[in-house]
Amino acid sequence: MDWIQELKELYYKELERRDHISEKMTSSITFLTFICTGHMFIWSKMVELDFIISFFPLLFLTTEIVSVGFTIMAFYYFFRTYFRVDYSVIPTLELIEKIADNLQNDDYTNNEIENANKKMLSGTIRNCISDNVEINNKRERAQYRMNIGLSVSFCSLVFVYAIWIFVINIFTF
Repeated sequence: MDWIQELKELYYKELERRDHISEKMTSSITFLTFICTGHMFIWSKMVELDFIISFFPLLFLTTEIVSVGFTIMAFYYFFRTYFRVDYSVIPTLELIEKIADNLQNDDYTNNEIENANKKMLSGTIRNCISDNVEINNKRERAQYRMNIGLSVSFCSLVFVYAIWIFVINIFTF
């Protein structure tokens, strides 16, 4: 039964990897909330200004639109990372006993039953592991893209805020 133990260890490593990916969710939500709040602040200040067609207000508006686009991209990858994810599970003991009972009813020897169980278990566990590895890889790629979107959106939001302060100083004084 050493081979089953090794397969179970691989399975549980993938579950730990899944939990590690899910733990990063709080920082992602914090950054998304901060960025959305920043966008609301910037848009409220944009409404207060009387925009004159010149370089800085247009740069302000263009950069804000780019930042909103990257924020939407980050939301998209956030939902791809944390929702609609179905992991494969190891078969339960009842299923294994049911298969063994069916094999015993068909007059197989104990050795044949044990070999059939080994084959079924190793195949099923390997399929579960490969499915979970694939799902975790997809989640990590989506999380990486989400982090890129958050970074670009945050940087452009800071840039927009700096432009806003500059525009306020030029047009109000």
